[in-house]
Amino acid sequence: TIPTWMSDYFQWHAQQLNELNDPHVDWDAHRFLIMRCATQDRCGGTSDRLKSLPLFLLMGAISNRILFIRWQRPFPLENFLLPTATFNWTVPNNLQVLLDGSEPQVDGAQGDVATSTHSSTPPQRSRSYDNGIKVKNLLKDNRDGSIWLVEGNVQSGGAAEFRQQIDLQTKHGILKDQPKADDNYLGFYHDMFHTVFHPSSHIEQMVVAYMTQLKLTPNEYTVAHYRSTYPGEPYRETKNVTILRDTMWNAINCGLQLNPGYPVYAAADTVLALQMAETYNYTEQRHAQRQSSNNAEVRVVSHLHATQYLDSSKVTVLPREDPLHLNFAKPNDASGFYSIFLDIYVMANSRCVTFGAGGFGRFGSLLSFNASCRSVHSRQGVVQHCDTP
Repeated sequence: TIPTWMSDYFQWHAQQLNELNDPHVDWDAHRFLIMRCATQDRCGGTSDRLKSLPLFLLMGAISNRILFIRWQRPFPLENFLLPTATFNWTVPNNLQVLLDGSEPQVDGAQGDVATSTHSSTPPQRSRSYDNGIKVKNLLKDNRDGSIWLVEGNVQSGGAAEFRQQIDLQTKHGILKDQPKADDNYLGFYHDMFHTVFHPSSHIEQMVVAYMTQLKLTPNEYTVAHYRSTYPGEPYRETKNVTILRDTMWNAINCGLQLNPGYPVYAAADTVLALQMAETYNYTEQRHAQRQSSNNAEVRVVSHLHATQYLDSSKVTVLPREDPLHLNFAKPNDASGFYSIFLDIYVMANSRCVTFGAGGFGRFGSLLSFNASCRSVHSRQGVVQHCDTP
């Protein structure tokens, strides 16, 4: 379940949107908050952009700001995720018209957006943009009722700031009867994500088709995620396939320890890592794991396995090539990033997640049915014994 304050905010948000549908509405009488990734912003990857959503929802609730999510790079978020009936986060056309032509200016030779940039077009519609580095500036601007529109992103995920704000609001009596579990992302992230987002039609078709083909039942499998090309990872530096294989196999072993006797879905940033994952099915390690699980089926799958069977269907089939990174790749079509959101929903349907470097696997553990069922299979390129974070 989601926190009470969040449910209340969703209801308030819907009421505000109804008011904004009035052709005579005074837009200057409202205050807005946008979780954004504009063309010139430093946004990071998928988890960098989405993980901090609870903090933005709390900011909107505290300051009575109407929250929207706006992506311009690489494509609008609505290509992959859609708003729900509970929470419509798409920027309305009427507001978009007001936003056009009044973007905060870009500072610096490197094209970095200033940490706190203000613009005013017209004067009563002041705007601020705070990048993802100094969250305190974003929180300060959010509390300033004289700023009509506050925009920003939080690449750190915002979990620490979220807890601080929850404690502060509870102390001042603004939030009452706040359950302890609700001050931590782990307690509600799965339910919140599905309350806020629905997969686009292409993504939904892929998720259903892939999970059917791979025989994955929601809440009855584990995800093992490995970011082999993350800075500092040994495989990135050496291209040593043995290191790649051993790290991937260790990730799978960690996944099987989390959820013995259940399938493991391998997710990775290279096709070669996924191929190494599938070779686990033919190892003595798999045989040993099966014996330790009372001969339960030990099965490792990835989207490569499904791709072999879906070519003749109408479902989009992921190419057998390395997945693209949302922050760096520049494909001509949004479908180039479908694999990212397929893995997001596969992780969101899993029971447990084991992860190593990077934020994507950690984000996946938040999305899973049981966010406390997680482990770290490697740290800074060093294989671990399935440590609990």
